[in-house]
Amino acid sequence: MIAGFIQRITSLAIWGTVCALFSLFISSGAVVLSAVILVLLLAVIAVMLGPQFVAASWIIGSPTIFGFPNEILRPLPFVTMERLMLILLMVMVFLRIAFSKEKTRWLPLEITIVIFLVYAMLSLSLHTDMLRLSQDGWLWIQYMLPMSSFIVSRRIAWSEQGLKTLLAILSFTGVFIAITGILQSQFGINIFTMNYQTITAGHTARAYGTFSSAHTYVATLFIFLTITLLQYNLSKDAFIRFVLLIAMAVIAVGIVLGGTRGPWIGAAIAFAIVFVKHPQSRPFMVFGGTIAFFLGLAFFVVMIEHLDSFINRVTNIGTLEGRAAVWATAVNMISDNPVFGVGFGSTAFSLNKAEYITGIGSLTAQYAVYLGVPHNEYLHVAVLLGVPGLILFLIIHFRLVRLMFEVFDTEKGDALTRYLGLYMAAIIIALMFNSFFSDTYIQDYFWMLTYFLAGIAAGNMEQRYKLEPESLNGGILYNAGK
Repeated sequence: MIAGFIQRITSLAIWGTVCALFSLFISSGAVVLSAVILVLLLAVIAVMLGPQFVAASWIIGSPTIFGFPNEILRPLPFVTMERLMLILLMVMVFLRIAFSKEKTRWLPLEITIVIFLVYAMLSLSLHTDMLRLSQDGWLWIQYMLPMSSFIVSRRIAWSEQGLKTLLAILSFTGVFIAITGILQSQFGINIFTMNYQTITAGHTARAYGTFSSAHTYVATLFIFLTITLLQYNLSKDAFIRFVLLIAMAVIAVGIVLGGTRGPWIGAAIAFAIVFVKHPQSRPFMVFGGTIAFFLGLAFFVVMIEHLDSFINRVTNIGTLEGRAAVWATAVNMISDNPVFGVGFGSTAFSLNKAEYITGIGSLTAQYAVYLGVPHNEYLHVAVLLGVPGLILFLIIHFRLVRLMFEVFDTEKGDALTRYLGLYMAAIIIALMFNSFFSDTYIQDYFWMLTYFLAGIAAGNMEQRYKLEPESLNGGILYNAGK
């Protein structure tokens, strides 16, 4: 009884002090200090709600509302809401593991990720200086953030209902992002474009939503579309299927307005994989694809006089000429620095380009002048880290794809987790194709979302069904039922 009384008095004193300080700062105009207290309070509440809540808030908030607090955090180097949330999530997950009797073994995939990140960090430390440290550190974080999200999310257990809720919220997040792009491109409404964002040259006339490029916008929407298609194919409720159908239609409009061909082709590859591996999806994909084709054709015929810029964008091959020349320059750079590359850094390619710039075929070196990155993720990694870095990078992605297919092929497991593995494998393959034409890791969010969902698929299959993974060429072979 005395212990309970002391606990209540202590709690009253702590929260009374917090409320008093918050009121004092508000009344005196110290908005920043008030905001700090509010953020800390929200962080405590989030921690109490568990890692699932923090993870969902992180992955949903990043492309939607995090831009606003990021405006305030800009003066702090390397500090963004996304990074703070990931750090909080890491601490929560690994503290829980440290005090738990159940240990989650490290996969060869995760070990490869750590080796790659350490290798990149060592290269960065040897080649950067104080003037470039901030930008070079940013580039390393662009690889660390998504890859480490797999390691973290694999260690968070989701109930079947919790996973269904998360995927449903992600679908509506996709609708929200699609609508912001539609409003921005068609009506000039840029509420969610932050002051610190620099829109990629040549993308201002296209839909880019809350992002800095149309490419990121379309690639992100493609993932949300695929997730929504997964839910549609597994749902039996007519009303839910209707809502998901509307969501897919809105997201598809955003993808079209983004006008970016690489993600379009990648999406076609992903849907072909789903079509082959998930027979139940075929009737809807054939019917929906046919309807979308004829609606698109009718719209094109009616609005052809107003679609000049869109047609020019889709049919223009001038951008491929610049890419071909800059690819040749990157290959020239790699051939001269095959072991360790030119060094990991955000401007490493552009700083060395003058020495290695070249053309290819009838394309002169002039075509490579205006591009500061190779517009090919694999060439970019090889330029920065050499062939060993590229090999590690490829191993990560091949192991990730194989792991997702093994989740799908597991004999024991609920349909949602198994098919999440299949759809994530298709998404990863699509993004790997997309990476042939763009430096995808310097773009925010869509790789982070991909690794995060892949981690959920792998972790759920292990944790919920207590399956023991065995190392098999870097993946997992689930022996359930064998």
